[in-house]
Amino acid sequence: MKRKISFLLVLVMMLGILLAGCADKTAEEGAAAGTSSDGTIVWGMSTLWSGLLPFNNTNYYNSIIISMLYDQLVYIDVEGNIEPRGADSWTMSEDGKTITFNLNKNAKFHDGTAVTAADWVWSLQLLTKEGVGFSDQSLMSVFEGTDEAGVETSENSLAAVAVDDYTLQLTFKQVTNMESFLMSNSYFMVVLPSAKLKDIPVAEMLTNEFWSAPIGSGPAKFVSQTADATELTLARNEAYHMGDANWNTMIFKQTDAASASSAMLTGEIDIAYSPIANDEALAMNGSEGITMDMRDEATQVYVIAINNTIVNDPRIRQAVNYAINKDNICTLLTGESEVSLATPMELYITESNKYYPADLKYNYNVEYAKKLLAEAKADGYDGKFVLAAPAAGQRGEIGVLIGQDLEAAGFEVEIVTIDASTMMADLKAGEEGTYDGGLIIYGITPDPMSRNDIISASDRTVLSLVDTAYDTMKDLIASELDEEVRAQLINEFYDYLYQQQPAIWLAGKKQNYVYSSELGNVTDDLIEIARRNVPVWNWKIG
Repeated sequence: MKRKISFLLVLVMMLGILLAGCADKTAEEGAAAGTSSDGTIVWGMSTLWSGLLPFNNTNYYNSIIISMLYDQLVYIDVEGNIEPRGADSWTMSEDGKTITFNLNKNAKFHDGTAVTAADWVWSLQLLTKEGVGFSDQSLMSVFEGTDEAGVETSENSLAAVAVDDYTLQLTFKQVTNMESFLMSNSYFMVVLPSAKLKDIPVAEMLTNEFWSAPIGSGPAKFVSQTADATELTLARNEAYHMGDANWNTMIFKQTDAASASSAMLTGEIDIAYSPIANDEALAMNGSEGITMDMRDEATQVYVIAINNTIVNDPRIRQAVNYAINKDNICTLLTGESEVSLATPMELYITESNKYYPADLKYNYNVEYAKKLLAEAKADGYDGKFVLAAPAAGQRGEIGVLIGQDLEAAGFEVEIVTIDASTMMADLKAGEEGTYDGGLIIYGITPDPMSRNDIISASDRTVLSLVDTAYDTMKDLIASELDEEVRAQLINEFYDYLYQQQPAIWLAGKKQNYVYSSELGNVTDDLIEIARRNVPVWNWKIG
């Protein structure tokens, strides 16, 4: 039997929420056909995407699909470069407050109508409507015409202007570093067909039937979704204005993480988007028809997200950090391979990054952890630490190692094994939460500030922060145009993180990619999932 394309992407994502969708016989027949259909790429996902709503983009599983259905202004490549997508070019005004985007004039929605600046303005205004259900609405608060929650201050007050059909301007409240903003936040800005949606009341937008078969302008078009929303079929948008892909169909289907490797080897799926261990990837190296690549740098980070509202004493958080033997975690992540796949990392960025504070180093010191813990207990801390760890992948095993280390330092530890979505929701619950910390994983990028969205007291994140100093420092960094000054501010930000330990950075993991030898030039593209975009418009079969 002819083997279909098979490649492995190992990136572990945050949140999965079950979705109810529409029944379609075509998708069921596609599942039965498996990998025998020419031009079809099958993605196996251990956690379901949370829906087809682009402004309810709550996890990376969802980001993959959203970035295919709907066009974004830019995309971020593997080197961290900002590249054209919906916009051909962009410039910042002299006062550092207004970005002008020159839009691609060949962009079209899936129904063939042109994408214009007016569509972009309407789509961005929608994100600021009160009650629209935009999960990250506070991100819109940087723009003129919005309040601190990112809600418009009056009807259509967002400072988004269509200068002409193909020129879009966005104005910020403060001086803003354009590259930093585009690198970190442009993923949530997508364009929708305003002509089809503008008459729908905001209160009914989330439940409108449009989202059961949405029309976007991205590189893939909606085809069908099964009734239980465990399988989604997309078709290549042949009219997409970028790239020259030759695949025909992409199928997303729920696939248990434990069986993803075997499913790939047998050709049942082509991409495994789940926490598959690196040693499994290495074991697949040399299999017939498969090529394995490994990145030189760490591409994802294992972190204990601390509920800072509950664990509000920095001495406790510091004690946790000093008590953990991160080298043992790295050994676990590496498996039996002779190749080092993980290195101790106490911070978000690697030492190769120009912004890395050279004087901040990981320090395993059990005795100092005991001292800090004793001080906290003397002031009333009961010594109990509840750690949540998802069962999928290696986080359960890592949780056991951490529990042993914390107990050795004098903590009374409880390990709770639970699904990732429940864990994430609980960590965001603040005082109502039941876990002191949870094991999370996310991808890293060359921009040191690109994933510091979780370090915020102005928006409820998995850290449940109350310390507003983080937001103040990040605002200064975002508004600084001088790169030398910005680098110094970033060093100060990370020094403060090191002292406060709002989260415990455990290990950076190097990434393996296993894919079919029939498919080339995809490894770097796959890494861009961490940037919430995948340039499938360039993918080739054969």
